[in-house]
Amino acid sequence: MAKRRVTASRPSVYEHMIYTVFQGGATPGQSKAIAFISCPDNNNVPRIILGIGTELAKRFRSRVVLLDLCAIAEADWEVDRVPDASYRQVADSDLWTITYERERSLRDDSGLSRWSADPEFRKRFFSQIRAKFDYILVDCGSLASSSALSGVAPIIDGVILIARAGVTRRAQLGYARSLVHECGGHLLGSVLDGRTYPLPQWLHRLL
Repeated sequence: MAKRRVTASRPSVYEHMIYTVFQGGATPGQSKAIAFISCPDNNNVPRIILGIGTELAKRFRSRVVLLDLCAIAEADWEVDRVPDASYRQVADSDLWTITYERERSLRDDSGLSRWSADPEFRKRFFSQIRAKFDYILVDCGSLASSSALSGVAPIIDGVILIARAGVTRRAQLGYARSLVHECGGHLLGSVLDGRTYPLPQWLHRLL
């Protein structure tokens, strides 16, 4: 991935993460696909992903796509590629989403969607969008829907946990870390959402 000019602007809350996780160790010409999973349920995850994506697209002049994995997994996969009409541009930047506006999902004899049933299909999907975008930000939902994460963890570049201040417990965060590794994923770090107080020492060690 070629180095991109950074537009001078006010630093954001995501700047440190972008420099260390997204741009750190970047290989020229190679995209990065990062999954986000909340621990436990956190309705702010889409907002956090949108904020990071907007920062990457506008300030760092990157081409970014946001994926809602739950929606993608239920799509009607009639062809072995992402239809051009499914790409939607967000605002006036190079930030995109992939949407499907069909009423049914294609399932095999087991009742599973093609996405769930075919690992090779998932690999081809990410290969296609890697060729189009610098960064792929994947919303995997919550820890309760860990099957979404297990389907993509081995074929993406890393996973970031979203913890909720005052809600996420130490045991939950530890379990989430173990789950990422069991799924074959690479844990990149954690985001503590909603913090208004100093971090306890045990949480510093886990984040």
